[in-house]
Amino acid sequence: MTDEQPRQQPRRQRRGRSLPTLVVLPLVLLSVWIDQGVIKVHWLIATAVIAAVILLEEFRPSLPGWLPHLEQKARRRYGSAAAAVVIGAAVVFSGWTLAGWSQTRLSACEPPAELRVMVATEMLRTMRAKAEEFAVEQAEGVRCRPVHVTVFAAPPMRPLVEAFSNHNGWLDQNPERSPLAGIGPRPDLWLASASAVAEYVTEPGVKGGRWVSTEGHPTVSAASPIVLAVSTAAAKAAGTPAGGTPDNWEEVVEWAGDKGVTLLRPTPDTSDVAMVATSVLYEAAANDSEEHHRREQRVSPPDTPLTGVDQMLCHVRERLADDRPYKVALMVPEHSLAAYNRGEPLGGTCARRLSRAEAADYQLEVVRPRRTPLLDYSTVQIAWDDEQDAERSRLVTAFQAWLAAHGRRLGPGFEPPGGSGTATPMKKHNLETTISQINATRRARTLLFALDRSGSMKAPVTGGTAIGRARALVREATGWLGDNDQAGLWAFPSGGDGREPEVLAPLAPTEEAVSTLPAGLGGLETEGSTTPLHHVIVRGLQELREKPNEGSLVVLTDGDNDAGRHADEDLKALRTELRESRDPRVYLVVVGERGCDKALKDLLAGSRRARCLPFGASTDARQVVNDLFTNIWKD
Repeated sequence: MTDEQPRQQPRRQRRGRSLPTLVVLPLVLLSVWIDQGVIKVHWLIATAVIAAVILLEEFRPSLPGWLPHLEQKARRRYGSAAAAVVIGAAVVFSGWTLAGWSQTRLSACEPPAELRVMVATEMLRTMRAKAEEFAVEQAEGVRCRPVHVTVFAAPPMRPLVEAFSNHNGWLDQNPERSPLAGIGPRPDLWLASASAVAEYVTEPGVKGGRWVSTEGHPTVSAASPIVLAVSTAAAKAAGTPAGGTPDNWEEVVEWAGDKGVTLLRPTPDTSDVAMVATSVLYEAAANDSEEHHRREQRVSPPDTPLTGVDQMLCHVRERLADDRPYKVALMVPEHSLAAYNRGEPLGGTCARRLSRAEAADYQLEVVRPRRTPLLDYSTVQIAWDDEQDAERSRLVTAFQAWLAAHGRRLGPGFEPPGGSGTATPMKKHNLETTISQINATRRARTLLFALDRSGSMKAPVTGGTAIGRARALVREATGWLGDNDQAGLWAFPSGGDGREPEVLAPLAPTEEAVSTLPAGLGGLETEGSTTPLHHVIVRGLQELREKPNEGSLVVLTDGDNDAGRHADEDLKALRTELRESRDPRVYLVVVGERGCDKALKDLLAGSRRARCLPFGASTDARQVVNDLFTNIWKD
């Protein structure tokens, strides 16, 4: 009997302790399902804690502690059932408290609000850094980051006006026309190079949305004057204009011409900074289009088509690496010059950050004319009709205000938003005058586009197919036609033996061509097994020679020539035509990875008015069209 007594006592203790289990376990199970029948991580954690306490109470040895003491006290005062309720309530309350904590700290975060910010290309690096700084500040004191900012480069004014106000804008479903492919997503905020640019672009309105302005005008966020950057070789050989402090840009132009210094400025059609800079180049000869034309011939020679500020600075850095005595001066925003002199990456082939020692080898000296344009970088908010999101709108407004408050702290070369000194922002009416003056410098041209649609053009290339990229280039080019130009479109091969081109859009004035050329491209697909490239060039030159304006034949091809039994006679005829013809000019745009190889260069070598332009993976349609038209206007 004595031996059995100890064995029976633990069983009575376990039975006595089973009552809390009966009360608490249903509450534990309820806690799992309490959130609309969905098992949540925080409730599972609470359940695990409660279950652990129950198991400890049910199977623990008789050890001192707060729970046994609480249980015994409750049983003596209220009885076993009441004690079970008290203990169960205490355990469940602790579990639910832990559940709330774990829900806050351990559950997945909602995706942050996405802000889409489009910025002037020369501000891309700066704004990406500032956008990250803003997002970090917004996340202070909270576990989940509330906002993510995507920053992408804005195109120049002309395609931006078209994207915002013409056709279907960002709603266009055609991938070759949609701004989504050529620009990026629909922006919530746009940072323009100047308030005049922002006002010019916003005037026609927004397709599918509206501009949200502060007090009726763009919000100025930062400022930087346009300065002259002079290479060491130019400064040593020619000094600096007016001893380093010219009164205006007219003195700079005269200095560059007299001293044999190459003066660079990006193409105004692809750079809003260049558009602002051009206003001071024309200032001294306000209504003299011939003088403006002569100045355009001297600024940025045809063999250096420069689409933007960073590309221009990259060109100079590479030239200085190969040719230290390069005598060059550039019209450039002061903040871009400061970044260049620090050795900052410039993109493209200059994507690497230079060491301090390397950067010292390529330094450019700054010259500040007393009267110069001020780039007053301005933001405009866009509200889209089908995206009514109050939180996003609040964050966009907050970011816009944050930028305006931080403009004076963007870095070297920037000024407070109000500007300082004698630099002055450009006015919208001055911008419109400059655009008209630039158009007046471009003499009437006749352009004939001949597009290769042979079977090899359906081959995949970077960015789509060869024929798809060729179509995109022709569409881009139609926007560059001058008011007095003419343009037409052919496709080859065609006809019975595939030799003669098909006229998709006859030569017509720009007013008609901007409609007929895109219409001719509609539905154009590859066909034919031969590629009479040489024959089509001859036929195009013969066609253009009969027209009154100076002509340019633009052939878009992958470079293959397969004329069958006519190959020898076609080649002979082409070489004769190129050798004897002084006009028109030929531009062979090679689509795909082949580029302008030796065979194609040798083919065109007989004519000084024939050029080969590669359209490969590293270039887009706007870059190639800029190269093309820069040559057409300046040759």
